[in-house]
Amino acid sequence: MNTKSNFKKEPTTIILFLASIALVFAFLVINLAFQKSGPSIRNGATEEEINNYAYQLLEAKPENALGYQEAIKYYKSQISAASEPEQVFSLKLDLASFFGQTGDPISGLTTLEDISPDSLSPIARYYLYATLSYLYDRDGDSETATEYYQRITDEGIYDYIAKLDAGEIEPSSVTTEPTDQDESNEDDCEEECESEDYRDES
Repeated sequence: MNTKSNFKKEPTTIILFLASIALVFAFLVINLAFQKSGPSIRNGATEEEINNYAYQLLEAKPENALGYQEAIKYYKSQISAASEPEQVFSLKLDLASFFGQTGDPISGLTTLEDISPDSLSPIARYYLYATLSYLYDRDGDSETATEYYQRITDEGIYDYIAKLDAGEIEPSSVTTEPTDQDESNEDDCEEECESEDYRDES
C-alpha cells in the first residue's frame, strides 16, 4: 500500500518541481529582457551611458556577433527615440564611430550621409568632419580623410574648437561665436568701412 501511495504522489511532486523551474526560468527571461532594454534617452540617459551600454552588449557576446547586432539595434532604437535634433545628431555620430571601430566604416559613412553640414553650427561641423575623416581613414582613403580635416581649417573652426577644448573659450559663448562667413565680412569691413566699428558691435 505504501509503495503504491508513493508512486501516485511522485508524478505530482515532479510536476510541481518542473512548474517551479519554469517559473524561475520565466522570471529570468523577463528580467533579462528588461535589462537588455538598457538606458533610454527617453528616460534621461546620457550619451555616455548609451555608448557604455552599447559596448557592453558588444563585449558580452563577441563569439557569435550577436552582441554586435544587439548594439546596432540598440543605437538605432535610441536615435528613433530621440526628440531633440542635437540628440539625433550626437547619436548618429556615436553609431558611425561604432561602425568604424568595429571594422565597418562604410556603414558609418552611410549613417551620416543625410546630414547637411550647411545646417550645422561650427562645433557640430567640427565633430561631423572629424568623424567623417576618421571613417575614411579606417576605410583606407587617407586622401579624403585629409580633405575633411582641411575643411575644418578652411572654414575657420579648427582653431576655435581647439581653444574651446583647451578652456580658453567659455562654452556659453558657443552660440554667439561668428561663423567663417561672419569673420570674412569683418575682414571686408576693415578695408571698406573704416568709418564704422563693426567689430565692436559684434
